[in-house]
Amino acid sequence: MISAQSLNALYRAPGALPASEPARPWLAVVTCMDGRVVPDRSLGVGARDVFVVRNAGGRVSNDALRSLIVACEVKGVEEIVVIEHTDCAMVAMSDQQLRDAVRADLGVDATLVEFLAIDDQDGCVRSDVALLRSSPYIPGNVVVTGFVCDTDTGMLRLVEGDAGSRLPAAAMAPGAAAAAPVRARGGARFSLLPGVELL
Repeated sequence: MISAQSLNALYRAPGALPASEPARPWLAVVTCMDGRVVPDRSLGVGARDVFVVRNAGGRVSNDALRSLIVACEVKGVEEIVVIEHTDCAMVAMSDQQLRDAVRADLGVDATLVEFLAIDDQDGCVRSDVALLRSSPYIPGNVVVTGFVCDTDTGMLRLVEGDAGSRLPAAAMAPGAAAAAPVRARGGARFSLLPGVELL
């Protein structure tokens, strides 16, 4: 006999959880919108274990931070990983070149838009990791690490590790911090977009 349950099982996406079994991710990843980056596979975790926040370049923008705050405060995420990747289009252009392209193509002034183009990939990963570690919006016990993904192989290269990471690649690879870093907290204000301040 065909039932609604049997049909639901047939048409459920691969890896999708049944409604009775909610996902309980412990990890959040900020990465590029480029589909060649598949964080759960590269990190060796299950798709159910990770929230993925994607944007151009995999940068910690205000909107990415908003999602990470929700992931930590509402969903109980314990670890955040920043993953940029090789052959990224955001490395090829500067913010000004992107603004000029928008003006030329659309006739719109994009002066106020921070595109967060990448001029030094390792430096950007380190900067975004440091920004999250020092953010008053991310709990101090949340571990933050950073990688660059080789899009040809899917392999990750550690840029910024943390000995407290549950990810073997982040805790054990060369360059991992000897001890969990101290995260500064305070009333510092932070913004990536002019005129937009996160309090």
